[in-house]
Amino acid sequence: MGNPQYSDDPTILDGEVLYRRVPSDQWHWPEDRPQSGAFDDSPDGSPMSVAVQSKLLAAGLQPRDLIVNHPKFGLVSFTAGSARQLGFAVTADPPVAGEPGHGWVVGKKTTSRKRQLAKACQMEVRPLP
Repeated sequence: MGNPQYSDDPTILDGEVLYRRVPSDQWHWPEDRPQSGAFDDSPDGSPMSVAVQSKLLAAGLQPRDLIVNHPKFGLVSFTAGSARQLGFAVTADPPVAGEPGHGWVVGKKTTSRKRQLAKACQMEVRPLP
């Protein structure tokens, strides 16, 4: 596949809502929020995956559809603007086959940045323990 170059997509506005699946083992139960580790890049080396709300809705999907086949996963959301304020780029390129609405949050995931993202996000669906 090579190493695609990811760059910020200005057509994804700062107010755009991004969704992230969070497994129950990465949920901080005492504070009822995701752990900072839930915002790491993928183990395969690709950037952190998200779903872009407008692209998801355009494909006829709802946010809850993202966790239908993912038992024990919850769903959180944050805006593209909040990710950019932490120094991340937001893009939907390259697209992922079979995942309409897929996007990427690109940039170095320091512990501090991940913690800020964990605290900034909204819980959409709490994972099952």
